[in-house]
Amino acid sequence: MAGAVWVVLVQEGMEDSRATKIHFDAGGQIDVDDLCKEAKNEFTHRLAHVDASDLTVSVSREDDTKLEEDTGVPFQHEGVNHGALRQQPLYIHAPAQPPAEGGNVELVTLVQELRLDLEAERKDLKAERERAEKREKDLEA
Repeated sequence: MAGAVWVVLVQEGMEDSRATKIHFDAGGQIDVDDLCKEAKNEFTHRLAHVDASDLTVSVSREDDTKLEEDTGVPFQHEGVNHGALRQQPLYIHAPAQPPAEGGNVELVTLVQELRLDLEAERKDLKAERERAEKREKDLEA
């Protein structure tokens, strides 16, 4: 049975995605667990830092009604078939992306290494200059 579910990705610190239709080629009922796995594939870049099992699904942006993993989707709630239409999507909640500091730590480490290398080069140049000056004095004498 092929199917589709409308979703919006919600992630702290990021703008919500637009409503997106996720298609399924599955035999039988599609559940929240399947939806999370497909969402991970659909939002590859934004969800690169999380596993599908870290995602939760709800009927609202506020994440007040988390659906269990084995809940079928689209999901009927208070007379609304959430996920069946773009205007009534299911909301997939993802943890915030790790701060960019991880990348900055690498940059800081690289800068520190370059400073140490530069310092060592300066010492070598100073020593070389001193040897050249000594040779010059020896030749004059």
